Amino acid sequence: MDDGSFLIASDKEQLRYIFSEEYLEKLDLSKRNILLIYGTSNYGVYDVTKNMTKVNDKYSFELDVYKNWMTVVDSWCVVYSVSKQLTEEDIEVHISYIQSPDYQ
Repeated sequence: MDDGSFLIASDKEQLRYIFSEEYLEKLDLSKRNILLIYGTSNYGVYDVTKNMTKVNDKYSFELDVYKNWMTVVDSWCVVYSVSKQLTEEDIEVHISYIQSPDYQ
């Protein structure tokens, strides 16, 4: 299981391996960037909940990744539209992996 990673995409070329051409054609990155927060789990992913808060000058993204008992490697991704001025130094990401109550 990894702790998650993130990418701030400012052009379509950075997203070409993630999104289909059809989606990329509709995407306008002239005013906003795309923030992708992603990771993998050693168990099946049941749900991902997210919360964003601003503390001082930092944006804190808190994600809860709910897993089930399936023993597979499963990937997950959350996408945000963010300001062009947002940089990696402005972001904190906190990820918790939680056993889904539906599968206990």
